[in-house]
Amino acid sequence: MTKDSPHGRSRRLRRAGLIALAILIGLTILAGLYFTRIQPGLLTRNDEIQIQLPQEPGPHRLFVYGTLRSQLVRFVVTGRTQEAEPAALPGFRRESLDILRDPHAKVPGYVISVSDAELRRLDRYERTGQRYERIEVTLDDGSSAWAYRLLPHHRNAQPAE
Repeated sequence: MTKDSPHGRSRRLRRAGLIALAILIGLTILAGLYFTRIQPGLLTRNDEIQIQLPQEPGPHRLFVYGTLRSQLVRFVVTGRTQEAEPAALPGFRRESLDILRDPHAKVPGYVISVSDAELRRLDRYERTGQRYERIEVTLDDGSSAWAYRLLPHHRNAQPAE
């Protein structure tokens, strides 16, 4: 029985790493297709709901406080990563999947900049008009941005954290 040389082990580890990376990239692509194009099950698209883009053309500032804080999720949904600037939303508190008005609270998150097409993809991901609404908010620094919040009829149906 011969021992593996360090060079042979190193080559196998490198090959295993490349295979793992290829699998991760493949899964990311599949997840992106699922969330942005296919959307079976709970993410079924309702083409009757027409969501208006803001009057001004992009880029649009978007305050993210939940799953969209993840660069991987944003990449899967929009097809690219965005620079995320730390931000806070005063006058709201986070409750599970939602932000609720609360004059004594502040929600931490990030601000990202997205194009018109990316905002449409994010609207679809958040099921804007079905589950969430996109509202304009004023951040801690006085600037404005868009944010998603649950529609009133979904607030009572939220799972407890």
